Amino acid sequence: MKKQLILSVLVLSLSLESVAQCELPTQLPYVENTETALISDVPECMTTSYNSFASTEVFKTISGPVPGFDGQLLAYDTALGTGVEPWSNVEAKLYLPPMEFAQGISYTISYKYGSSNTDNGVFIDDLSVYVTSATGSFVIAAQQNITGTTPTNFTSQPFTVPANGIYNIMFVAGSMGSQGVLYLDDFNVQEVSTAGISINSKDLLSLYPNPVKDVLTLSHHSTIDSVELYNSIGQVVFAESPKMALANLNLERLAAGVYYASIRSGSQIINTRIIKE
Repeated sequence: MKKQLILSVLVLSLSLESVAQCELPTQLPYVENTETALISDVPECMTTSYNSFASTEVFKTISGPVPGFDGQLLAYDTALGTGVEPWSNVEAKLYLPPMEFAQGISYTISYKYGSSNTDNGVFIDDLSVYVTSATGSFVIAAQQNITGTTPTNFTSQPFTVPANGIYNIMFVAGSMGSQGVLYLDDFNVQEVSTAGISINSKDLLSLYPNPVKDVLTLSHHSTIDSVELYNSIGQVVFAESPKMALANLNLERLAAGVYYASIRSGSQIINTRIIKE
């Protein structure tokens, strides 16, 4: 049974049995190409919701054909609701089934994305991907200014989780509204080999002060290749390539708040949280 979170008591009451079944974590690798999903619904154990009063559109399975995609796929129409002012913000979320991740293991997610919009001057603003749990979330991917000229096959950098537990992977699509249809398909979440990856590399990173007011200092046992900071909606707000083991990052221009950092050193990926005062 498929379900969509559209704030409907009736739909929720009819879906209680499938919700209970889907609370059990899915086995890895998780592979989903939407071919067995019902049209206008989402694949088994996925959920979708809107987060906007300007549109009640959510992700739905469509039959295609869509150039660059095979068979069925997921689509999110950014069209505004009737009577809504032009260029209103719209947003929809898509949750993959719950998955059990273990601390000390690296994982990746891959998927294909594109849009119906072939006008280079108009695009879907952003697509951000989070790993979420009851204790928090962090960004593992972010795409911006999405057009439909050519669909993209994307694979994330390896990521780790802070503790053993049940997690969800959440896609958040944001748009100014009526910017076309966002397409998603060919999801794959899997464990990756730890060869050459220091899973506990966070222990070898010194980051201070945190909270930070102006300058953040990073110290690592090896060269820090790149640092990216994401805001709460997955947008990259700071990017730098220190190419040194000791780096001072000037964050003075960032607004106060919580940011998620992705720090790369060779094949090591360190995800952590930074608080800006």
